[in-house]
Amino acid sequence: MSTTKLASLLVRTISKPIANSIKNYSKSHPAFRQICINVAQAPRRFEIKLDMNLLGQKTEKIRPLNDAKAVEMGANFLGEAIIFGVASSLIIWEQARSYKSSKDRQHQLDDKIEMLKDEISKLKESEDQMMNQIVKLKNDYEKLNNDYEKLRNLLDFILTKRMHNLNIPKIQRESKNDDKNQDV
Repeated sequence: MSTTKLASLLVRTISKPIANSIKNYSKSHPAFRQICINVAQAPRRFEIKLDMNLLGQKTEKIRPLNDAKAVEMGANFLGEAIIFGVASSLIIWEQARSYKSSKDRQHQLDDKIEMLKDEISKLKESEDQMMNQIVKLKNDYEKLNNDYEKLRNLLDFILTKRMHNLNIPKIQRESKNDDKNQDV
């Protein structure tokens, strides 16, 4: 916004010397003088015709401006047109710059969002792999625990048979479940 204010101040500052140089140029160059006269006469004719039509009067022959006044008005019009063109160009340039800046910011945000989506996807894959490992470890634990129980039962069976054959009194041992104490 401050750039626009500075630009408008610069245009205003430069506008008067440009208008004065156009006036001086129109006085010394006959071709440019004629252009200024034509530029001044055209809007005057249009304005008078419009006024007459709005008032409902018939347009008669329009008397042209004198050359000195027409040159001055034409030079002023051309000077203002140049200033308006420069000011409009500055505004359009500022808008284009602002638009490009916002597009660049949008592209940066889109890139960051895409990067975060990729990271989330990788984290989900990692989480799935970890969950699969946890399930596998649980299954392995249950299998080992079952194998342990089978081995323990087998060992109990073998020891019981062995003791029975040797006629050794039965020994009471603690089982895994405290509430189920059995004689072996």
